[in-house]
Amino acid sequence: MQTSFLEITSCPNDIKYTVELGTTDKQVTWLDPTAYDPHGPVTLVSQSHRPGQAFEVGEYAVVYEFANQAGHAAVCNFTVEITTGEIFLFSILQMVKSESFRV
Repeated sequence: MQTSFLEITSCPNDIKYTVELGTTDKQVTWLDPTAYDPHGPVTLVSQSHRPGQAFEVGEYAVVYEFANQAGHAAVCNFTVEITTGEIFLFSILQMVKSESFRV
């Protein structure tokens, strides 16, 4: 009897981008995850997002699910986070403000 084996062979790391002030989204690309089973073909069952898709400011879970002929599943998860430069700018303004009141 053959033992089924399904393994994710590549899964992207979490992705973070900071966009310029006034920008509301960012086109994000990555290499599609891959899976392997030495005993037969692997099928991509579902994916929540696609490389090259535009993401608005926020945090998104990206999920790819694979299955083999035996019905076993394997999942690749990573996050895409898009932030604006506003947080960085606010921090700088706070530092400048606090420095200007020092004697």
